[in-house]
Amino acid sequence: MGERNFMKRAGEFFLKHERFFEILFVLACFFFYLSWALVKGENYAPDENMRLMIPRFILKHGKLPTGWEGEVLQYNWGISYGFKPTQLPAILSALFMKAASLVHNTDYTLLIAARLTSILAGAGGVFVLFRIMGRLFSRPVKWLIAVTAALIPQYAFLSSYVNNDIVAVFGTLVILWAWVYAAKEGWGAKQSVLLALGIAVVGLSYFNAFGWILMSIPFFFLTQDYPKKTDAPEVRRAKRRKFLKAFLIVFCIAAALLLPLYLRNLILHGDLFGDAATAASQAQRANPDFMASLPKTPKAMGLSVLDMLSYNNWYWPQITLRSFFGYFGFMTYMLTTKYYVVYYFLFAAGLFAAVLAFIEARRRHVPALAEAGIRGRNAAALYLCVLASMLITIGLYTWYAYASDFQAQGRYVYPALGGFLLFMGIGFTHIKRHPRILWFMAFVALVANVLCAYFDVYLQTPPV
Repeated sequence: MGERNFMKRAGEFFLKHERFFEILFVLACFFFYLSWALVKGENYAPDENMRLMIPRFILKHGKLPTGWEGEVLQYNWGISYGFKPTQLPAILSALFMKAASLVHNTDYTLLIAARLTSILAGAGGVFVLFRIMGRLFSRPVKWLIAVTAALIPQYAFLSSYVNNDIVAVFGTLVILWAWVYAAKEGWGAKQSVLLALGIAVVGLSYFNAFGWILMSIPFFFLTQDYPKKTDAPEVRRAKRRKFLKAFLIVFCIAAALLLPLYLRNLILHGDLFGDAATAASQAQRANPDFMASLPKTPKAMGLSVLDMLSYNNWYWPQITLRSFFGYFGFMTYMLTTKYYVVYYFLFAAGLFAAVLAFIEARRRHVPALAEAGIRGRNAAALYLCVLASMLITIGLYTWYAYASDFQAQGRYVYPALGGFLLFMGIGFTHIKRHPRILWFMAFVALVANVLCAYFDVYLQTPPV
């Protein structure tokens, strides 16, 4: 009896102070990602050394590089990230490095300071996830989604070294937060500012995430509360003013933050995205022996995209999937399958249950997010725009691997993470309402575990 009362009081205390526990978890994530950053030397992950060139240049010269400087050149490829307008992570890292240099100006201190941008973006993404999921789902589902995402090994890895990927992920989550906020409560100043900031972060961090910017346009217009003929004249005027205010907030803030770097690129290089300058630099300055040694892309080999998927025993989709959940170093340290099983199962179960939820919702003519207060046009716009953003991300990654640089790296799919988590939340909510699904999922988990053990242990053990 005493134990039951204790558990009841503990539950009541948690409910009363839940926001405190959310902040505590976010802080724990921050220190977890920081601890990883503290124990790893420079350039222990893909592109870190090349990314670091930009904030170091800014710190030394007090300005952005053009891309043609030798200090920011990757000599084998003959290219530089200085040609790109996606400089927000580098600028933030340079600011942290400047602050750190005033206290303790050593190479190690400056390295950790540069990594603070990624650490904060990773922890900030967890904070935003709590806000998103809290508006949509019950408390257990909210916590399950946020904790699952925060503890994905690859998410923690991306949050521990200098890269643009995790900053882009943070930007996509802010956009998703704005979408969910607006779908529930309409377009006010807060929702508009959030959307503008998310667009700016994505636009200044990583091109792979641009699907979220693109789909923000139809989402914004589809979810507006337009004047109706049946509305009174003053109501119609109020709705028009509200729409115009939201549009101007999004457009002006996003333009003010994005245009300086993009216009700079246009003036310096003649194109917004720096592609022409990158190609010219590579033609002039790349190491010809290194370039000749690179394997051909599937497109150059005459393969189709479908051929690429099955090429070399399904290498590309397999490594993409594994590296989405954890592939470390320069894609050289892969965990054994058993460590991935929990994440495979959670993602597969959540997404499969989401499909069942949408089937049931269609049969009952009730939106899957009806309990969250999102119905009708707003619900359809949210589902379709999130799905389209995910598909654009995956499509850009697939085409890049097919036509430009054949790499299997799950980090390139990370801008789709927010979409996966949203649909998983719908799936887990559906599972809660249908306990028999839990038995089915448990059976699937058991079978998956046996198969993983077979392939990971038995087949890898040399015969006696």
